[in-house]
Amino acid sequence: MDCSIGNRRMEKLRELTDNLPTFPGYIEDKSYAGYKEYKMEKGECFAWFIHRSGNDVAVHRWFNSKDSIFPEHVHPEKEWIIVYKGSMDIIKKGEVIHLNTGELIFNEPNVPHSARFPEECRYLTIMIPPSKEYPNVG
Repeated sequence: MDCSIGNRRMEKLRELTDNLPTFPGYIEDKSYAGYKEYKMEKGECFAWFIHRSGNDVAVHRWFNSKDSIFPEHVHPEKEWIIVYKGSMDIIKKGEVIHLNTGELIFNEPNVPHSARFPEECRYLTIMIPPSKEYPNVG
C-alpha cells in the first residue's frame, strides 16, 4: 500500500532524523555503530542502524546520492520505505513508482525490487522482522 504522511507527522519525522549524527555534506559518520556502505550500480549509498526491538522490528536511516542506482535485490523481510528528503523511484513487478518527500511504500517479502534516485535522497526503512544480515553491530 502506497500513501502519504501528513505534513505535521512529516515535520516531526524530519526533526527526529535531522538530529542524528552527520558530517558536512553527505559524507556521514562512518564510525557510527551500524554504518554500512552499499555497492551501487552507480552513485553512493550509506545506511545507519537507528533502532532494533529484539527480533520484531528494525529501523534504518539511508542516504543515496543523486543519479544513484540501487541494484535489484530480494529479502525475506517486510519493508516500509519513508522518504523524508528528496525523491526516489522504486521498481518492482515491472512498475516504476515515484516517491516524493512525505510518501512511503511497502515492499512485500521475497519480491525483487530496485531503486533509482533522480536527486539526493534521505529515507527511513522499517524492517519486520529485522534483517539477519544488517545491521551487524557486534
